[in-house]
Amino acid sequence: MPLTISGRAYSLSRLVFRRENNFHLVFCTQTEEVYTSNETAYLVLDRIQTGSDVPDICAALVQEYGISPAYAEKEVSNFLSQLISRKLLKEDNHHGNEEI
Repeated sequence: MPLTISGRAYSLSRLVFRRENNFHLVFCTQTEEVYTSNETAYLVLDRIQTGSDVPDICAALVQEYGISPAYAEKEVSNFLSQLISRKLLKEDNHHGNEEI
């Protein structure tokens, strides 16, 4: 299920991620790049992959880390912008427009 940001649908770009001991690894199968992430980024990626929307992701951060909703929204927005700029979160131009 795509993630909606400002009325546009986005999908993770062929990412595989998993925990290895104390590390959170993110592998992009398209570019073969490997990234490490912190626990917070991993939580956000996992929520995107399981179909959560932005408000649900923010609520999970508030609950998990005891931060304010406004701070969670700011941090999620910044992280999503980074994912988009690195082309790890891509606009899904085909969502809802499949041909029959």
